[in-house]
Amino acid sequence: MIDINAYVGNWVFRPLPNSSPKNLSECLMANGIQNAFVSSIEAIFYDEPQLANEILFSEIENFPLFLPVAVINPNFSNWDKILNKYRNEHNIKAIKLYPNYHLYKLNDSNTRELLISAGEKDITVIIQMRVQDVRSQNPVCIVQDVDISNVIETSESIKGTRFVFGGIKWNEVQSMADRIKALSNVWIDISNVEYIDVLRRLIRIYGTDRILFGTHAPFFEVKSAILKLKEANLTKDEFEFITSINAKRAFSIL
Repeated sequence: MIDINAYVGNWVFRPLPNSSPKNLSECLMANGIQNAFVSSIEAIFYDEPQLANEILFSEIENFPLFLPVAVINPNFSNWDKILNKYRNEHNIKAIKLYPNYHLYKLNDSNTRELLISAGEKDITVIIQMRVQDVRSQNPVCIVQDVDISNVIETSESIKGTRFVFGGIKWNEVQSMADRIKALSNVWIDISNVEYIDVLRRLIRIYGTDRILFGTHAPFFEVKSAILKLKEANLTKDEFEFITSINAKRAFSIL
């Protein structure tokens, strides 16, 4: 299995279990996960995400389970230099964007340039729509979710880039299904999609080729994502697509 949405590092508001590379690696492997795309938690809050990315690259280099995801902030004028460096030196397959935490819009000219450049370099873009539910956030640091309409509009206008909608919720995947299904360059992560028998419902709407297995660990318990797989009573083919084949296609690692 491939987890497309995991993190390592320290969350500023509370300690997270299994947030070190060693503990997270052991937890994921104990649940049958062979690979995980991981990004740095600190990159969400550092003034310069590059510092957190470099720490991440160093900390996970002895953990073959992990595939690095670089957090890029297009507000910094050197994003293109950083993107080239990470691609050439660390062979990254994905970058992660936080428009809500880093205070930019997806239709800003520099953001669009970054998204187009990522596509040209065969790098997948994860747009992380939320990290923590707004209702449980520290009252002095309320960060609103990324607007699903803006994310879809961006994906529609930049079709040469592969997008993963990270942390998308059930009401969004349901209400926007027609527009999302029309985009061959978009995949959805199940980590934040919560509903009764949610995975089977997603398959009825989307089929199996757009759905990606993600845990959102260590913010969420890994077992909660595993339970979604078990509850859906997946066929062997459905299981393989959702937990492996789709991720290989979405991140160009076939």
